Amino acid sequence: MHDPKRGSVAIVGLGAVLPDAPSVGAFWKNLQDGRYSITETPKERWDAD
Repeated sequence: MHDPKRGSVAIVGLGAVLPDAPSVGAFWKNLQDGRYSITETPKERWDAD
């Protein structure tokens, strides 16, 4: 008989990079507050040469 508990996997973490927020909670607060997080990309970020 197959034991369904044997070999089970639990996902216990989550990671993300979110605009203007160091955590998922802060990101959610920004959404609730209507915070606008879109900005211009700095020119020095891209090597145009």
